[in-house]
Amino acid sequence: LTLNYAKKTWRDVPHDAEVDVAPRSSSSCRQCHKKVHKSSLRIRLWLQCHKGCKNSAYFHEECVWYYPETYKLDSLEEIIGIEKLSKAPREQLKLVFFQVKKGTRS
Repeated sequence: LTLNYAKKTWRDVPHDAEVDVAPRSSSSCRQCHKKVHKSSLRIRLWLQCHKGCKNSAYFHEECVWYYPETYKLDSLEEIIGIEKLSKAPREQLKLVFFQVKKGTRS
């Protein structure tokens, strides 16, 4: 079931994930339901609803990997905005990403 407005959301948001530094403490993590604090790293996943539309959900960097949608990511380059991060957070995401892909992180 794909509706016309669902096709529009897929056209507007062709990617599945974004990363940035939270400008405010207004978003909540979909996994742990706690606030994503200002100036901390947050990851946005675009999740498909039952009607086919994409909706965004924010996560802490440590919580996002427990969410099933992250299995769609084949490389960190698929995460929009990763190139804008400084070296330390980018390396931390890289380390955890490869642990998750290998199955060595629970």
